[in-house]
Amino acid sequence: MSDLRGPGSSMTHPVIDDPLDLNGASEEELAAIPGVGVGRARRIVEWRHMHGPYETVDDLQHVPEVGGEGLQEFRNFVTVLPLEQR
Repeated sequence: MSDLRGPGSSMTHPVIDDPLDLNGASEEELAAIPGVGVGRARRIVEWRHMHGPYETVDDLQHVPEVGGEGLQEFRNFVTVLPLEQR
């Protein structure tokens, strides 16, 4: 993720170069994604710690207050990398 905000830019979020891996991203990285924020990021990481690694992005449907329509806001910014790429 890189921050491409220049002087005078009205952009409020960093630009996501590549989707973040749900199994490797920190709360801070997830919170920086538009539509996620601190609360959702915390729930995503907590679910991962309690239930093990995500197998697909659709597993976010099981995370309280993350799945459903909210997931559509940011699903293009996250991915689940194959085990050998983590």
